[in-house]
Amino acid sequence: MITTIRHLTAFALVASASALAACNVDTTGSTDAATQALSTDGNEAVASNVQNASFSEEIFSVSEKDPTLAAGEMIAVPESAPSQGCKTRTKDATNPAVVHIHFQDCTGPFGLKHLSGDETAIFSKNADGSLHVAVSDDGNLTVNGKPVQHSGAGDITFVGGKKNVAWKGAWDRTNDKGETVSHTTDMQIVADPATGCRTSNGTGVTLVGTREVDTKYENMEVCKNGSGNPCPSGTVEHTAKKSGKTVTVEFDGTAQASVTGPGGHTFDVALVCTP
Repeated sequence: MITTIRHLTAFALVASASALAACNVDTTGSTDAATQALSTDGNEAVASNVQNASFSEEIFSVSEKDPTLAAGEMIAVPESAPSQGCKTRTKDATNPAVVHIHFQDCTGPFGLKHLSGDETAIFSKNADGSLHVAVSDDGNLTVNGKPVQHSGAGDITFVGGKKNVAWKGAWDRTNDKGETVSHTTDMQIVADPATGCRTSNGTGVTLVGTREVDTKYENMEVCKNGSGNPCPSGTVEHTAKKSGKTVTVEFDGTAQASVTGPGGHTFDVALVCTP
């Protein structure tokens, strides 16, 4: 059963929106300030999804329904960029279904630098036979020298060689402007080991300071391409709760995305990714 837990664990996935440019800025001057601000806050929402997805990437490689075997698989998965060499995983000394994860000055997407600290992943079996995993920080997690909070839970079912993951979680951090960013997510994710692709649909709520942005993710897909930072495809829609303004970001698998404001004005932004 899914429980609503604060923070989206490492694998929450929307690695889909893998790295917008520094910010969605319309250099033509045709977009009003409120829309520009929403676009920037929307970046914080996408960044939070991308960043937390880098914590426990190995969960998507798990193929065993048994909690103990799944924990062993998580430990055995080879590290991929950009966390290679800075993250260690060990089984708990008394519970073989528990994995301890240690980060030592790791680097990730969207300015996620100097990630250090510990997390714990706990595998169990649901009543319907599906695999449950819960991940949470151990209270000492920091990014760029600032404390972060990270937790999440997912139910994994295996259908036709694919993994269906129902995921709920949250992620709290401080951005470079000193604002508190609190992000929660509710996602349905399909991972296809044969193609290396993951597709996610769902919603997110992000508070940047006191500003709330509600985000909808539609068929956000990212496929491994060897770069460690592939470009996404799909659609993200951000709505500012206070003003009701909406911006839509269209990804097409290239290193450029198209942003459409509430008045229909469209502008392009560069992505930090590799097609």
